Amino acid sequence: MGDVRLGITGLGVGTWHLESFKATPGAEVIALCHIDASRLNGRGDAHGIRRRYPSVQEILADRDVEAVSVCLPTPSSGLTRRRWPGTSMWKTSAAV
Repeated sequence: MGDVRLGITGLGVGTWHLESFKATPGAEVIALCHIDASRLNGRGDAHGIRRRYPSVQEILADRDVEAVSVCLPTPSSGLTRRRWPGTSMWKTSAAV
């Protein structure tokens, strides 16, 4: 099985996720998302990541991204989170 291709939204706290995923065998960060173009391009350039998106909806639409680390406050992300009944798992869905 190949690496899991990841995207990260929010490059404040998400920068820590980026560093951790890059050091994790089996994970490959292929896309970044941030509203501020300067931060988005700076992190992308520093880590050699070419896919860069200004909105959550755009990174979620990238079919090559298999999982997304959402590092945003829920109200600003445009995502809805619901707890799966009887578990500690959360389901996140986008209003695309």
